[in-house]
Amino acid sequence: MRLKVTVPVELKKYPKLKPEELTWYIADSLRVEQARSVEADETRIRFSAGFFRSFLNWTPISTIHGGEIRFQVDTKRILVVSRLSFADTVVIASVLTGLLAFVNSRTIFVGEGDAIFYTVEWVWFVAGTMLFSIYRWRRFIRSCVRETAQRVYISREQLMANKQMQR
Repeated sequence: MRLKVTVPVELKKYPKLKPEELTWYIADSLRVEQARSVEADETRIRFSAGFFRSFLNWTPISTIHGGEIRFQVDTKRILVVSRLSFADTVVIASVLTGLLAFVNSRTIFVGEGDAIFYTVEWVWFVAGTMLFSIYRWRRFIRSCVRETAQRVYISREQLMANKQMQR
C-alpha cells in the first residue's frame, strides 16, 4: 500500500533555502533515523527502512517500509512530494487480525459469522497507523526544512573573501 504525501515549503518564509541543500539534508536525516538504504541525487531520494521494523522504535520512519521523495520547484515554493510504502504495516495488521480470529474461534468470544468485526479491526489498525505515520512524516519534513534554512552554506570563495575583509 502506497500513499502520496505532499508538504509545501513557502520560499517567502525561507528565502535562502535551496532545493539541493534540502535534498542532501533530508537524505542525511534519513540515514540518522536508521533507514537501511538511502539513494539521493539532485531531484529525488529513494529510501528503504526495511521490512518488519520494530513498532517500539518510534522514529518518523518506524512504520514506513520505504519510499521516494521528489522535489517540485516553483518560483514561490518547493513541493516535497513523498510516495510512502506501508507494506509491512498491512502484513502485520493481517497477521494480528488472523491471530485474533483464531483465538476468538477457540474461545467463542465473538459469535460465528462476525467477519465484519475482523474487517473493521483490520481497517482501523491499518488506517490508524497510516494516519499517525503521515502526521509524523510531515513533521519530520518540516523540521528538516527549518534546520536546512537555518544552516549557513558558503562557498570557499565567500569564505576567503570574508577572511580578507576582516584583515
